[in-house]
Amino acid sequence: MAILFALAAATLSASAAVPPYPSFKITDAQVARVLSIEFRQCVDRSGGVTSSMRDCGTKEFARLDRALNIAYRNAMAQLNASGKAKLRYAERRWLKTRWSECDLEAASGDGGTAALLNEDGCGMSEMARRITWLQRYVSNGVPAFP
Repeated sequence: MAILFALAAATLSASAAVPPYPSFKITDAQVARVLSIEFRQCVDRSGGVTSSMRDCGTKEFARLDRALNIAYRNAMAQLNASGKAKLRYAERRWLKTRWSECDLEAASGDGGTAALLNEDGCGMSEMARRITWLQRYVSNGVPAFP
C-alpha cells in the first residue's frame, strides 16, 4: 500500500494507546473505512512522489470536512436543546485540540517530507475518528461526554 495510507494507518496504531473518545471504542479498521477508495487509488498512482501524495491528501481532507459537517448536522438534528448544547461544547473543544497530537507527530520527526505526510495522515485519522464518533453518537443516542 502507498506511503501516505501506510502513515495514516501507523498513526492510527500509535494513537490507539490513548483513545481520544473514551466513551466509544473506535478501532483502526473502522477509521480506515472512512477514508475513500478514491484517496487510496490516488495515493497508489502517486508513485511515491510527496507532492502528489499531498495533493491526494488535500482532496481527501476536503471530502472528510464535508462528511464531518454532515455527521455533525445529523447529530444535532436528533438532539434536544440540552443535548445540542453538550454536543456543541464537545465539538468546539475537539476543534481546539484536534491537531495537537498531529503537531507532536510532525515535530518528533526529522522535519523532512515524510514528516509532512505523517502529519497529513494523522489529520485524516483524527477527522475520520470524529466522523465515526459522531455517527455512533447518533446511532446510540447516548451522551458520550466525559
